[in-house]
Amino acid sequence: MSWQLSQFQQQPGEWWEYQFYRFERALPELPTGWSISPRLGELLKFLFWLVIALFIVWIGWRSWREFSPYLYSWLKKSGNLTDFRVKTHSSESSIDILLEPREE
Repeated sequence: MSWQLSQFQQQPGEWWEYQFYRFERALPELPTGWSISPRLGELLKFLFWLVIALFIVWIGWRSWREFSPYLYSWLKKSGNLTDFRVKTHSSESSIDILLEPREE
């Protein structure tokens, strides 16, 4: 069983390596001595990961906006959601008490 699992894990890795190898061979040959600045390479790497992170955040935000009503509804049905209006009301009333002028 563990042999089958290791084969199952190995096959996607081999497929990815093969696809990358084909892509690399399709690229044109660069002139000898050509190189990219290390600073520019680091900047491009940073920008790449920044774009990936922003995309993931955007997907999460859109998913939250889409599914939060369903999540709140599900939590309310299961009893795991406290009534926030009651807490807000009680905290507002305690603030009102604190702000009332004292009669001395």
